[in-house]
Amino acid sequence: MSAVLEVSGLCKEYPKFQLKDVSFTLDRGSIMGLIGRNGAGKTTTIKALLNLIRTSGGKIRYFGMDLYECERAIKQRIGYADGAAQYYPKKKIRDIAAVTKRFYDSWDAAACRRYLDPFSLDEDKTPSELSQGMKVKLNLALALSHGADLLILDEPTSGLAGVHHSSHGVSG
Repeated sequence: MSAVLEVSGLCKEYPKFQLKDVSFTLDRGSIMGLIGRNGAGKTTTIKALLNLIRTSGGKIRYFGMDLYECERAIKQRIGYADGAAQYYPKKKIRDIAAVTKRFYDSWDAAACRRYLDPFSLDEDKTPSELSQGMKVKLNLALALSHGADLLILDEPTSGLAGVHHSSHGVSG
């Protein structure tokens, strides 16, 4: 199996928290979860994996490429969704999808619609009209719509408690 993600010696220092020497490998076809108490560093690790925060040390490689040297090429191949799902609250979903499309060379508008439909997301609605759970579904639909080779999910079920899932599956 080939590694899709390799992390070695990842460190991040904040005044009251330190992420120290995080190392792991994720092979193609694998599923991995970060489990720990609040404040353990799960989201900090994910933000570092996406180069959203400056790290204090360590190496991150996706598909054999260094994150810092090949960030654009890597981000074309990964999808990211979190439980926060914060968008422009008054923009229509169709407009949010159109803007998101601009970031991905392999955006698939038909796939986007195929994900929005089973999630009952109306493209004419705005995020301010959606429940927190529906916002999470929107975030997931957008993350899946460019054929990502790797999905990174941070609190992907946040706000989905009590939601009944349809018989439509999501496969990758």
